[in-house]
Amino acid sequence: MVTTPAVAPEPQAPINHLGRIFGALFSPKTTFEDIARQPSWVAPIILLSILSTGVAYFLNARMNWGSYIRQKAEENSRFRFAQLPEEQKDRALAPQVKFAPYFSYCFGVIGPAIFALFFGLVYWASFNLFTGAGLKYPLRLRLQRMPRFHRPLLRYWPSLRWR
Repeated sequence: MVTTPAVAPEPQAPINHLGRIFGALFSPKTTFEDIARQPSWVAPIILLSILSTGVAYFLNARMNWGSYIRQKAEENSRFRFAQLPEEQKDRALAPQVKFAPYFSYCFGVIGPAIFALFFGLVYWASFNLFTGAGLKYPLRLRLQRMPRFHRPLLRYWPSLRWR
């Protein structure tokens, strides 16, 4: 009796980070299958940081930080800023006006990473609390480990069937 060996399907070559970004828009099925096989978060965070820094650049080019900070300080009735003499106002606002553009650049660079870590922690905690998933924080959060959450989603998004 002759047996023919079963031919295993060839694994697909992984999609690079730039291909994943554009693939999520133009060919989502193959892109999300690749992301499910090998998740990565570095490229999206770097892209968001670059975009946020660009927004900070254009904001600083158009923004008059001195008048903005002065207006917000005068609107705040707790500190009675409007009653101070002009010299004290200028002295109080000088450090804020000096560091506001730098702060916007710093927030543009590290803000997306902080938000990603925060929301990752929120999702991790909610999956553990509400579904009893028992996931550890650094593990991949794959929906197939949580069947009560996974089955209703498959009705609406069949592309979530990761294997």
